Amino acid sequence: NNYRHWRVDYDGAIANLYMDVDEDGGLFDGYQLKLNSYDLGVDIELNDIVQRMRFEHPEVKVVVMRSAKDKVFCAGAN
Repeated sequence: NNYRHWRVDYDGAIANLYMDVDEDGGLFDGYQLKLNSYDLGVDIELNDIVQRMRFEHPEVKVVVMRSAKDKVFCAGAN
């Protein structure tokens, strides 16, 4: 798993995608991504995951998106 903000695992036709945004991983110095909020960097990683899933794991029929954080899924875009 080479992503800063996402984890993915595969179980046959099911892919589990965990949003785990690094608060200090914003595109600009000092810019925090609190409560799994996201910016362009998070979106770029998600796009890469989806494209790799399509071509490297064509057996996947279902993607389950989850939060890796307790009590919050996503605060939205910044």
